[in-house]
Amino acid sequence: MTLLVVCLVLSVALIATSRSGLLAPVESIAAAPLNFVASILNRVGLGLTQGVADWSEVDTLRQRNADLEVALAQFQSELVDLREIASDYQRLAGLLEYTTTAQNQKVVAADVISLDQNSQLRTLVINKGTRDGITIGMPVVTQQGLVGRVLNISANAARVLLITDPSSAVSARLQTTRSEGSVVGQLTGSLRMTYIPLDAQVQEGDLVITSGLGGNFPPNIVIGQVTSKRQFEFELFQEAEVRSLIDFNTLEIVLVVTSFQPVDLSVFEGSGGRYMGSTLSLPILALAAILQASIVPQFSILGGRPDLVFLLVVSWALNAPLVEGLVWAFVGGVLQDLMSAAPTGTSVIGLVLIVFALDVLRQQVYRVGLITLMWVALVGTLVQQIVVMIVLSLSGFGIPFVNNFSYVVLPTVFYNFVLIFPVYFVARQIQKRVAGRARFFS
Repeated sequence: MTLLVVCLVLSVALIATSRSGLLAPVESIAAAPLNFVASILNRVGLGLTQGVADWSEVDTLRQRNADLEVALAQFQSELVDLREIASDYQRLAGLLEYTTTAQNQKVVAADVISLDQNSQLRTLVINKGTRDGITIGMPVVTQQGLVGRVLNISANAARVLLITDPSSAVSARLQTTRSEGSVVGQLTGSLRMTYIPLDAQVQEGDLVITSGLGGNFPPNIVIGQVTSKRQFEFELFQEAEVRSLIDFNTLEIVLVVTSFQPVDLSVFEGSGGRYMGSTLSLPILALAAILQASIVPQFSILGGRPDLVFLLVVSWALNAPLVEGLVWAFVGGVLQDLMSAAPTGTSVIGLVLIVFALDVLRQQVYRVGLITLMWVALVGTLVQQIVVMIVLSLSGFGIPFVNNFSYVVLPTVFYNFVLIFPVYFVARQIQKRVAGRARFFS
C-alpha cells in the first residue's frame, strides 16, 4: 500500500514537473535514442506491410495476366477465322464474277486438297468427283484463267493435270492478231507457245487465250500473257514465252466446267484417218525400198548412199502417235531387208529404237524445226547403221567395222543429213492431208 502511494506520488510529481517544463532537457536527451530505434522499427514494419501488400498484388496480377492471355488467344483465333473468311470471300467473289461473265457455262466449285509439282506430273487433287458430275477431260479454271483438265477421277475426288506440266498442250491463239499455236508446259514449270506462224505479229503483253481447236477446251479462256518471243534462223515456226496469271502454288479453290464435254476427234478419223497413216506405210515404204535397191545405188559415194526408208520412217514418226510410228518402223525395216541380202528383221531393230527415242524427244521438245531435223538425221543415221552392223556381225557376217564406218556410214550420214528436209516436208504434207491439224492441237 505504501509502495503504491509512493508510485502515485512520483507519477503526479513527474506529470507536474513535465507540465511546468522543468523536465524538457531531460526528456529530449532520453527520447532521442528511443525515437531513433522507433523510427527504425517503424520503417521495418512499413516494409513488411508493403511486402505483404505487394505479394498479394502479384498474385492478383498473375491471375489477371493469365486471364488476358486466354482472352488474347481467343481473339487471335477469331482474327484468323475472320481473315480466312475475308480471304474466302475475295476468292469466292472472284469466282462468282467469272461465273457471272460466263453465263453459258455450268461450273462446280472445288477445294484443292493436294498439290504436287515436284513429280513427273504437275497435278493437283480436288475434293469433287463423279458424284458431283465431274468426268475426265473437263476443264478446270479460276477467275485468272485456265488451270488444267481433269486427268483421273474417283467418286469424291479428282486429279487435275496442270497446264504447266510438260505433257500438257493447249490449242491457243493470240487475242489481238488471232494467230494460232499450241501452249505447252515446260520442265521448269513455265509455259511456251509454239507453232506460231512466221508472219504472225507477236508483242510482249499480248493475251493468250484458248482457241477451242481440237475439242479439248472451250474457246476464249485466258491462258496467260506473252513475256518474250524468239525466232531462230531456219526454224519453221516462231515461239513465245507465256506467263500464266495464276499462282499455282497458292491455289485453294477452283472451278470445274461441267457443261463442257471434250470432243474425241479420233471418232471422225476412224473410217478414213485413224488407221490411214499405218495403211499408207506399205505402198510408200515399198516404193522407197525398191528405189533404195535399184536407183539409189547409182548415186553412192564411197559405198554410202541415202537411206530412203530411214528418212521416211523418222519423218513420219516425228508427227505421228507412237504406235503408228512403230508400224512404219516395222514395215520399213522388213521391206528394206527383203530388198537386200540382210536377214529379215535386221533393220527393224534400229528403226524401232529410233522411233521410241523420237517419241520421248517429241514430248520434251514439242516442235520440229530445222535444228531438230538435223540432229535426228545425224544421230538417227549413226544409231541405225551401227545397230545394223552389230546385228549382221552377230548373225555371222564378217563386218569390217572401221572400214565400213568410214566408207559407208559417214557418207550415208551426209546423204541423210541433206535429204531429211525435203523428205520431212513431203511426209508432213501427206500427214496434213490425212489427219488435218489434229496432231498439233491436242
